[in-house]
Parts: sequence; C-alpha cells; structure tokens
Amino acid sequence: MPPKKGKKKKKSKAELEAERKAQEEEEQRQKEELTRLETERLAKQREEEEKALARRVEVRNDEVDRFIRHREEMSVVKSARMAHLQLVQRKQQDSTEWNAVVGCNEAQWPNASDIASLNTYIAELEEYPLMYSGDALKCINAIDRVLVELECSLLAKSRGEEGIQTLREFSSRLQMVLISKITSTTARILRDCENNEGALDAYDHSNGMVCLYSSPRKNLGCAETLDLSDMGIVFNASCQLSSSEYAFRVCRFPFEPSPHLRFAHGDLTIGGVFHIDLIRRPCPRKAIGEGWAVRRHAGTEAENSLDTPNFRTPIKCCVQLPSNVIMDATSSSSVLAAKWNMDEERWTSADIREFAVDKDSRTVSFQLNTPGIVGMLQTRQIDLNYKAWSLGPLNADNGEAVIEFKLCTPRYEVVFHITGSKCTLISPDIQELSEIRGTPQSPSQLLAALSRSGLHLLPSDSDAAKMGKSLKKCEIEESACCDIGFLSSAFFVKSSRFNSLLGRSQACYEIRESDVYTGGCDPSPMLTALHEIDSGCASVNNAPGAKEVPTHCGNVVRCSIVQGAEQGLETSADAACFNTGAKDGTESSLYMSYCLSPLSSAESMARIKSSSPLLSETVKDVLGLTRPFTFC
Repeated sequence: MPPKKGKKKKKSKAELEAERKAQEEEEQRQKEELTRLETERLAKQREEEEKALARRVEVRNDEVDRFIRHREEMSVVKSARMAHLQLVQRKQQDSTEWNAVVGCNEAQWPNASDIASLNTYIAELEEYPLMYSGDALKCINAIDRVLVELECSLLAKSRGEEGIQTLREFSSRLQMVLISKITSTTARILRDCENNEGALDAYDHSNGMVCLYSSPRKNLGCAETLDLSDMGIVFNASCQLSSSEYAFRVCRFPFEPSPHLRFAHGDLTIGGVFHIDLIRRPCPRKAIGEGWAVRRHAGTEAENSLDTPNFRTPIKCCVQLPSNVIMDATSSSSVLAAKWNMDEERWTSADIREFAVDKDSRTVSFQLNTPGIVGMLQTRQIDLNYKAWSLGPLNADNGEAVIEFKLCTPRYEVVFHITGSKCTLISPDIQELSEIRGTPQSPSQLLAALSRSGLHLLPSDSDAAKMGKSLKKCEIEESACCDIGFLSSAFFVKSSRFNSLLGRSQACYEIRESDVYTGGCDPSPMLTALHEIDSGCASVNNAPGAKEVPTHCGNVVRCSIVQGAEQGLETSADAACFNTGAKDGTESSLYMSYCLSPLSSAESMARIKSSSPLLSETVKDVLGLTRPFTFC
C-alpha cells in the first residue's frame, strides 16, 4: 500500500486575507496601468486631432484668404468688362434710336423697363380714337409689341417677383384700354346702323383681328355658318346668326389675358386667344308720323355700353392654328381648348364640349356653351425635361466669335448661334419656325417667340416641383451661368449625368479647352467642374472656428475641379460614385477660371480675358433663361 499523503496544512485566516489583499493590489495596479495607458492614448489622440484641426483651420484660413484675393482681382476685371459692356450697349441704343429717327418712325414705343414711360403710353392710348378699320389692327399690334417688350424685360431680370407684378399690372391695364375702346366703337357702330336712315341692315366689319356681324333686319335669308378664315376661326351658330335681334362679335388677340402666367405656372396659349361675344342690338328707329321718328339719344350713359346675353344654344367652333405654331404628334395630343375664368384668373374647360384635334388640317374643333375668352392651350412641360446640353466656340465668323449652344429636349435638338448680343436659331429645321430661324434676336426675344410657337424653353420654379426636379439654389445657377459665360470663348462645356443627383446646393458639368482653334487636333480630356455652397462644404464643416468668407447677402459659392466618377464606374449614374475630392494640382476658388488655370494653356486663359463682355453676358442670359442646371 502506498504511503498515506500528509494532510495539507490549512491556511490561516490571516494568510488568506493577505493573499486577497495582494490580489486586489495587483488588480488595482493593472487597472491603474490600463487607465494610464488609455489616458496617454486619449491625450495623444487629442493632440493629433488638435494638430489635424489646426492644420484644417490653417488650410481653410489660407483658402479664405485665397478666395478674398481672387475676389479682389476679379472685381478689377469685372469693373473693366462692365464699363466696356455699358459703352457697347449705349452705342447700340443710340444706333437704334437714330435708325428710328431716320426711318421716320411715328410710333413712340415706351421703355418697358421704365414705369413712367409705360404710364405715359397708357395715358396717350386712352385718348387715341379707335375705329374698326385699320386703327383696331394698329392698336392691337402696338399693344402686342409693348407686351412682348414687357415680357422680354421681365426675362432679362430673371423673372423676379417685382417684374412679374409689373407685367401683370400693365398687361391688364393695356388690355382694359383696348377692350374698352373696341366696346365703345361697337356700340357706336350698332347705334349708327339702327338710327341712320338708309343704313344697311346687315354689316360685317372685319380686318383680321376684329369682326362684327349681324343678320339682316328683313327676312332675306340667314346664314348657318360664319366663316372668319382670315381670323382663323369658323362658327356654326345658326340659332344666333338667324336672329336679327343679335350681333356677333369676335376679336382675335395675339396676347393672352394674363401673360405673366406664362412665366410662372400657367398653361401656354398657342395661336392667340379669341374674345367671342353675343350682343343684343339696340332698338331700331321707329317712325311715328310723317317726318318724325323715335331713336336712342346719343348722349345717354348707355351710349358706350353693350348688352351681352348668353348663347341661346351652344355654338360649334373650328379654330385653324397659325402656321407658326408647332403641330406634331406630341403637341397635338396635348393641345386642348379652354375658356378664361376672369374671377379666378385661370383657364377652365368647364364650358367646352365635343373637343377634337385634327393634326393633318391643323384644326381644333369644339362646342362653346357660353361667350367669353377662348384659347388653345398646351402643356408647358413638354420640352422642359432636357436630355443634354453643350456649349462651345465655333470658328470666328468674319472676325467675330460665335458660340454654339445645343439643348436636347424630348422632341428636338435646339441649336442657337450666339454672336455679340444676339442669338440666332439654327435648329430645329421645321416649317413652323421658318419665320424665327436665321433671324438674330436677343435671348429673351428669341425664347419668347419660341414659346409662342409651342416650343417652351423658359422653365419656372413651379415646373421643377411638378416634374420632380431638384431645384438648384439661385446662387448656384447664377455662379455657374456667370463662369461659363466668361469661359465660353475658349472652353467647351457639356452637361454631366451626375448634376441632377447632387441636390440643391451643388451643380456640376464637364469642361475642357476647345479644340476649335487647333483644328480639332489632340482634344484635351474632359474635366468635372463643381459649384457648391461654401457654407455646407467639407472644408468648412471640418474646420470650426476658421475664417469666414465675407459676404453682403446670400450664400457664397465655391468652385473646384473634382475627381468626378470613380475609377471603373464612369458609366454609373449613382451619386455615391461621384467623388467630390479635388483633382491633383488644382485649388478651389470663387471663380472657375482660377480652378482651370493650372490645367489650361496660356493661350486659352489669355483668350477668355480678351473675350467680348457682351458675348459673355449673352451666353449667361441664355443659360439663365433656359436653366439647364435644374432641368437637365
């Protein structure tokens, strides 16, 4: 048998207590060591973070100093270019005024940007006697010209709320004066025809804009159709036309009741509008004895008033759209007839029945239940979902620089050639635009004319909301338009697929030096340009306490050349694949020309500095009016 093991001596209570204390002391020592190490790590981390923050603040401070320096340098350049621009514009204005004098132009058109001039014109118009013959046509055309000038003035001021209210007020006043004069003239003609002995019972005064018709008093047969082809409309209204109790008046105006809605949110009228009224004729003179007759007194208050009852039965209308209105498969499916609701200032189809469009004959037929203002409408967003755009210089035309602007819409590729202060429509080559194409006009005049023809390229903020577009902040659009206008004489610019994915505070496009001056040889690679609100960028958020860029109002916009699409993801359209990091060798600035300078040739930079300020301003206006940064 193995020897018995001796019993292990049991530790005393004091020994156990000593071991426990030793273990606790060791644990405490280890804990303190860990705490010390963690404290040292955190202190080192804080020190590194403070150093990194100090470096970021230093970088941001240098960036702000650079921004301020660039702003001061560019202010000198801008002042010189603005002085030159004002001189050129003044010469053009003097030339226009002199040509008017040489041409013995009697019409004194008001200055659409001068409230006093507009008020004077309306006061003179109120005193002008209006007859149905050539005077009505002359007056309508004059008011249309003034309204077009008002629209162009509004567009030139970026469609601000003040400009919209001015257009609304004066268009309303001008049309009220015109309608009042046509009404008083109508009342006079009807009264004279009834009162004058030997006057014709049937009368038809038409000049292509205003028509007044009535059936004979005597039963000499009545018409079932009133053919006003010269005005672009035909009526089938036998019930109204057969009664000698009524007269039928139609006015065609090239302008709409509220033109300001064209630049806000309303549907577009195409081909003008028709004022259709049924008028009760005054009682005829009545013989009461030999040599005696009773007739209305010419001096009564009712002299210039008209009794306009409702139609006894609906009338059928067939409108011929003018030759300058686009009528293709897309537009014909979106055209509709509507009646103007004066109280609500909007178009409504409540009184329109049996509506139909014939694309081949370019006619719109419908049944009208009540008199009023009728127009043909088209949805305003047909061409606003831009697919792509580009802009760049062409070979100089007779020594004058030409910039080509292309805008791809769902229906057409629209091409402008920009020279000096004028734009010329080159494409689309369709018959409806033949009167506009090839004629140099200001950007606002050209785009307003295209809008009246059914090619609307003047989007508003409300259009962006309806189309689900991300509305870029106004400072972003302004910065991009100004920079591209300045660079347009030496650089080629085109849209980027990432622009619509970046949100409101950023906009991007692709840019490179134009190869038009080198014969198209060795074009430089496209660079990605980014405009963003400075206060929301990473360099500001990561450098609290750094300097701020001084600004008087609004947001400061910074520019940079960025990496763009990630390597291998060039065809992706995901915003996560867009790298906003600065491209090597470039620095951010308040102006894109400074960002491009390290990557561009000296010839290109010299070319933009010597470019025409008038041309740059026109390019800026075209971009500002078409707004590709929000709608593409």
